[in-house]
Amino acid sequence: MDAIREQTKKPLVVGALGLILGIILGVLYGWVINPVEWSDADIPNLRQDLQVDYLRMAIDSYAYNRDAALATQRYERLGDNAESVLAGVVAEPLTVKPEDITAFSVAVGA
Repeated sequence: MDAIREQTKKPLVVGALGLILGIILGVLYGWVINPVEWSDADIPNLRQDLQVDYLRMAIDSYAYNRDAALATQRYERLGDNAESVLAGVVAEPLTVKPEDITAFSVAVGA
């Protein structure tokens, strides 16, 4: 016990123990007690593949309701990435029909 008391009188040892304890408590608090919960992210903040999925859904919606104003609004929400995302949909349309992609592109002026 005396050896521990002697070690705690050294500022370097106390600082190192405080740092280690702080890191452990910070990780416990940040990952277990109160982790970050993301919600309502803007479209430009999504990953590229999710932006492509978003645009596929917008194209499907336009094919169904033919609302050019709504299609333009959804396309513009992609921001600066809009053209590259549209190119991604053209490259891999999956379930989207090519004629729907063409009609959507004409409607939004892309």
